[in-house]
Amino acid sequence: MSGHFQQIKNMRSMLSCAENIEKSKALSLILHTADISHPSKPWVVHKRWTDNLIEEFFKQGDREKVLGIACSPLCDRQTTLVEKSQIGFITIIVEPSFNVLGDMMEKLVAVLQNNNTLVDSGTQAHTILEDVEAEASQLNHIKSTNLKSLSMKEVAMVKHWEVCLAENRKKWKELAGVEAISRSTSTTGLKLDARELNSQLPRSLSKQTSTTGISSLSSKHFFT
Repeated sequence: MSGHFQQIKNMRSMLSCAENIEKSKALSLILHTADISHPSKPWVVHKRWTDNLIEEFFKQGDREKVLGIACSPLCDRQTTLVEKSQIGFITIIVEPSFNVLGDMMEKLVAVLQNNNTLVDSGTQAHTILEDVEAEASQLNHIKSTNLKSLSMKEVAMVKHWEVCLAENRKKWKELAGVEAISRSTSTTGLKLDARELNSQLPRSLSKQTSTTGISSLSSKHFFT
């Protein structure tokens, strides 16, 4: 992650030029986005990954406290706001990376259209377009199954991750609101009944607390 922003910047610069994309940089971006891809998955998968990663961070922070050194970022279980950290992770890191990935893949497919023959080891020739079309028909990642009939501008990837990113970010924002209410009542000593609580919660969550008091309002309650 130390070179994340420079990597994204370099790829954006490369995409703005007419030259072909370097294979090593393309593969590096694919690997990097795969490494941070759990927010692009359905909520159940994303939440499970988040739980495991955050617990790993917290254990590191616990050890750092025992050793008498400052906790690394996101490693202090007493102060880390998981919901807000995930909102920032999706908005600042994951979403821009996947946007660049989508743009890169569109350009690569367009290049394949114009350079549709590859000679393997100088002996065996095969058509790259045939391979791409076969994969596209299986994975449904490309809107058109007839790439040969498309112009370069018409190649468009189906960015299936956009829906999950939006839904997961929305869920984290709702949970962040719930945690904010819980923290404010715990520090002020206020007690809210179910009716008062529902008036302050997002609509999608208010029904879940219609029969509960503020004491039962925790993140785990909404992660089922």
